[in-house]
Amino acid sequence: MKPAPRLLAILFVGAFVSAFAQLNLNTISSASVREWKYVPTKVETVLVETEVGNGLAKTTLTMVLQPGAYQDYRYDPVEICDDSGCYTSSRRVWYGPEEEVDSIEISSRFTVPTDFVAKEMWLWVDGQKQRAYIQDLALATAQYESTVNRRKDPALLRCHGNGSYDLRIFPAESFKARKIAVEFNHTFNDDSASLITAAIPLAFDSAYSYYYASSKNASIGYMKARIIATDGGSYEFDMPGLGSGTVSSRPLVLEKENIVTLSPGSVYTSDPSGSNEYLWTGKDKDNNLAAGFSYMISQATVDLEPEPETRVIVLDVREEHWDQGEYYEALYEYQYGRTYDYWKDVEPVNVWERAQKYAVLCIKNYVNDGQKFNVVINEEPVFNSPVSPTTSNLVKAFTAIAAAGPDAGTSTLDAMREAADQAGDDVIILISDLMRPYNYVKYLYDSNDRYTGTEKSSAGTAFDELIDSLSERIEKSEATLFTIDDEYSLSAIANESGGYRLASLRDTYYYYRYQPYVVDGEQKYVPALPKLFLDEYYGRGITGVEVTCSQVDNLVYTLDGHQYFWWWWAEPVALDDAVAPGGAVLRKRSAMVLPRYATGERLLRVAAFANPGQNLTFTITGKMGGLKFSKTVKGTAGGSYGTPDEN
Repeated sequence: MKPAPRLLAILFVGAFVSAFAQLNLNTISSASVREWKYVPTKVETVLVETEVGNGLAKTTLTMVLQPGAYQDYRYDPVEICDDSGCYTSSRRVWYGPEEEVDSIEISSRFTVPTDFVAKEMWLWVDGQKQRAYIQDLALATAQYESTVNRRKDPALLRCHGNGSYDLRIFPAESFKARKIAVEFNHTFNDDSASLITAAIPLAFDSAYSYYYASSKNASIGYMKARIIATDGGSYEFDMPGLGSGTVSSRPLVLEKENIVTLSPGSVYTSDPSGSNEYLWTGKDKDNNLAAGFSYMISQATVDLEPEPETRVIVLDVREEHWDQGEYYEALYEYQYGRTYDYWKDVEPVNVWERAQKYAVLCIKNYVNDGQKFNVVINEEPVFNSPVSPTTSNLVKAFTAIAAAGPDAGTSTLDAMREAADQAGDDVIILISDLMRPYNYVKYLYDSNDRYTGTEKSSAGTAFDELIDSLSERIEKSEATLFTIDDEYSLSAIANESGGYRLASLRDTYYYYRYQPYVVDGEQKYVPALPKLFLDEYYGRGITGVEVTCSQVDNLVYTLDGHQYFWWWWAEPVALDDAVAPGGAVLRKRSAMVLPRYATGERLLRVAAFANPGQNLTFTITGKMGGLKFSKTVKGTAGGSYGTPDEN
């Protein structure tokens, strides 16, 4: 028997966000790995099996895919006329004989709703169903490539975060089908329209062309859907292009041939609570009662605290100028043992002058009446404690900034300690030229110039220790950090605290906006610093989420599909972090960064063991765009559904 194929599922928080998540079967692409000749992919059959109940859902998607033959094509001009006139377009024309090819890889990149988690995958090999397994990214990818080279039968499913997946199957041949199945776990969610809905994001749009993939045989040969409710409830199901009907303990079965257009489906029922939260109740394998809720965190659904009062601006600059040619030349020489003079003719940047200008801009942009500020210049504060922005205080601050200079011996950690002590849990703005040292790490090669690994220097180790200390200091202070810098590690600390990078200190251009102005006929630019909080263009995600419930001593939650706890189906619940006095507390990770949906929302799911009829109060806290927020959800555990109310 051939070895079982391997499954890859890597979950991490990233930046990719899709406004409309679905798996469009018409984007499945097939190509020969020998010659990269693309061939059309026929979706022969599709089976969708969905179980719903108690706020949970499981969908298994089974597909039979068949690559076609390769044929040459060209684009011929064609004239198109309508009411607005005539114009020239082009159409694809195939010519010559069809060529059957082997060594075909079937692949698809797709995005599904972010509460979907791929749990299992199977590939049929010689008519036998083979199970796949979840493994580490590097290991699984290496195994897949190795298996492809041996011409065996692997299947690879990779998750890139935020519901983004890619699927690869090898080998395939023209007109020989491959069968695959993927099982997804997902949840219900209240859509604030008195409905509880679970999405089935399967689509087929023949107008959505992906190179060669949808040019021929643009239809699903046969499709069947089987939906069943496991909690005794009654639901409605609708998938445009396939059909609709009522779902209960008696399965709803829908079938259709030659589907040209298919839209995502949904299973839904009325929310019996009439509330904006949906408290569900279910049991695990040991018959323990579990209660929880799904909640969409957004600016409209939580209580945001006012902007913090204090801003502490830190100037942390060691050198007056930065010569990027000198820096990268030394870096390449140390890391690779090679010369690199790409930036040798670039003028050094006066980073101290820029830091001074940014400090003044930060005071002017971010300190208003009723707020307080201070400036820490190379570890020394201008004022003993934060002060109001009176005219005399502003003049003193601007004068101190103008009179100061860079200090080669300044300590970023000491400066941030001083800033954290003065800012408390408010706002720190760090303007720093701190950067990873050129001799951070060396890349090692053997005598045949083959890469063998890396060796971190003592300077690299010291830099990492500094970054860890800075991160710990900011987390302990609970301040929101914003930065003007060019060091990724500093920006990452800012993101985790709820802030972000405002601008670059070294680059003359950046992806942040600049405003032009003219001096003596010469156009110059000044940075247009973004807003600190909830800015539409620059606003960041939700961070530092904590959930507490004093009535239970075991509490778990999932945020946007990552680290799912499906214990109410199979396994007993286990607390992932420490239990605080007076109730259970789970912080999945201190200062968690949650990428936003396109609308700035984030889906949170919470669960805990409870007793029938027990009243539960869940409290959610965190930061959104740097502002602290809180939310309370109450409900009573019992029956198939709870009765939550909003507070």
